[in-house]
Amino acid sequence: MRGIMLFVALAFLWMPAVAGGRTEVLLDSLDRAVARKSVFVAAKSARIDQLKGQPARTLADKYSLSKFLFNEYATFDSDSAWFYANRCAELAGTLRDSVREAEAGLFLALAYTNTGLFDAARNCLEDLSERDVVLPGSLERLRLEVEALYHFHLAEYVGQDASGWQEEYNRRAFESRERLLAMPGNGHPDLLWQRVESAMKVEGGMAAMEREIGEALARPESMQPQSRARLHFSLAAWKRERGDEGWLDEAILAALTDLHAANRDELALQTVALELFERGDVERAYRYIQSTLEDALYYKNRIRFSRLADMQSIINKEYQHVKDLQNRKLWACVWFIGLLLAGMGVVSVGLMRQKRRMAEAQRALSQANVRMNGQLEALERADRELDEANEKLTQTVSLLTEANYVKEEYIARMFTLCAAYINRTEEVRVHIGRNLKAGQAKEALKYVSSDSWATGAWKDFYREFDAIFLRIYPDFVDRFNALLKPEAQILPKKGELLTPELRIYALIRLGIASRPRIAEILHYSLQTVYNYQTRTRSRLKDESLDLEQAVSRFGFAEN
Repeated sequence: MRGIMLFVALAFLWMPAVAGGRTEVLLDSLDRAVARKSVFVAAKSARIDQLKGQPARTLADKYSLSKFLFNEYATFDSDSAWFYANRCAELAGTLRDSVREAEAGLFLALAYTNTGLFDAARNCLEDLSERDVVLPGSLERLRLEVEALYHFHLAEYVGQDASGWQEEYNRRAFESRERLLAMPGNGHPDLLWQRVESAMKVEGGMAAMEREIGEALARPESMQPQSRARLHFSLAAWKRERGDEGWLDEAILAALTDLHAANRDELALQTVALELFERGDVERAYRYIQSTLEDALYYKNRIRFSRLADMQSIINKEYQHVKDLQNRKLWACVWFIGLLLAGMGVVSVGLMRQKRRMAEAQRALSQANVRMNGQLEALERADRELDEANEKLTQTVSLLTEANYVKEEYIARMFTLCAAYINRTEEVRVHIGRNLKAGQAKEALKYVSSDSWATGAWKDFYREFDAIFLRIYPDFVDRFNALLKPEAQILPKKGELLTPELRIYALIRLGIASRPRIAEILHYSLQTVYNYQTRTRSRLKDESLDLEQAVSRFGFAEN
């Protein structure tokens, strides 16, 4: 029910954001949520107190209740989470239940990981691996989740200046997550954010998950609040990586979900605060970082607190600087008004009329300035719009010029090529006809069965295609090789204009990006095209470069 109410609230927030600035509307909602954080915390505390009052007569019932309370406290209060994790361990030992003992050990490892006590967390995980107990599927999933979280937090702790340890810890975390996702039953909505982060590493993986993500966000009650917040945060990371400005909206939604759920072990609000600080919104950034720091202190997250302390110092310094400037301006105004009032006090009664006329003139001048400023702003906007329109027009003209040039070159050459193929076909027909008239059917069959004519035709086609393409893009080979490692340059052999790899990317530059279409035009197999593209990407200087997109932006030579 709480999930449905949160979804309805977010939906109403989103509707006006479509018409206006959605980000600003979401930020206003985040402002209110930060201000009401104590209300959400009190509601969660009351709910937990109600759970504590439930009867638990047997040891098994007490274990189940302690387990439930641990899950409630896991991201809310680290001290209480430790208490109930240890309580689970004591009860499991009394029950002599090895599976419950393993589960309690995972609870302790999770509590230690969340607060940065990595040695203790590692000991718990190693102790579990040494136990001779077969974990059921649910506990095996929990073990892999805790391992992945442990390594992710370690990667965050060591930072980027740790001789490659951050990369190693991230690799181990990804391995644990992939094993988790490979287990049966990984389609649960609470694991969707993990599947999203895995799909982000695969080309085209997110496109395949768009429908599932949309359905999950349309039914927020199907996920735990923490899983929903992580899903929004993962989407924010993916969109930010693609340069999508909507990433900040997803991060704000993640922060809103964390605040409504009273989740104190959160990262989204910190991310929003840093982005707003970079954009110059110091006051909001200060409020958000203060809220995040309070949560880190209360939750005792040692890693996040140390990082936040440095960030808070920088933001607080800038915030104080802004406040000092505002105060100086305020005092300047106060002094100015005081001096003005003092001067007016010594003005004689005889000058009152003149003063009134001056005040009227001042008001008129102020109004004229406001009108003039408005007109200047309108002119500036019109000038910017005109510049943007001119730039778009220039780009459009350039694209049309290139398209017309390519069309003219290829049409003229294609007519010539077609005529040559017709003449060659006529020669074949005459040759076969002569053989048949002379009774040389075997010679005719031998001539027809030979693939030398087709092979020659394809070579002529490649040669003609290469010549036409390089006439339009004479520097294509040099520009393409500039993207590759110096020792992995692709250079045509003597007597050739383009290699098969260059010919494939030449078609991509002409707008033919479909692999089956490329294979059909060049008379290659789909596997051959795929192999050429894969080998070429391995030669890139920058492995993160989108080679197809880079090639499609190569310009042409105007003759």
